[in-house]
Amino acid sequence: MNLVKTMILSNEIPNFLASKNFSENTKSNYLYDLRNFAEFFEKKSISRESLLLYRQSLKKLTVAAQRRKI
Repeated sequence: MNLVKTMILSNEIPNFLASKNFSENTKSNYLYDLRNFAEFFEKKSISRESLLLYRQSLKKLTVAAQRRKI
């Protein structure tokens, strides 16, 4: 299990987001994005090449969505 997924499951990231003055929608979106990021790297080690592949996988999204996910 990777670090991001461990932090989500242990509530570290949800607790951090809860401590911020973000809207519930923003908190939900950040958590969703982090889960997707963790799932993408579940079977890959994080390297320059894999990060480029991740960015490439976001190309179908709007520019605003791409920026939020990176």
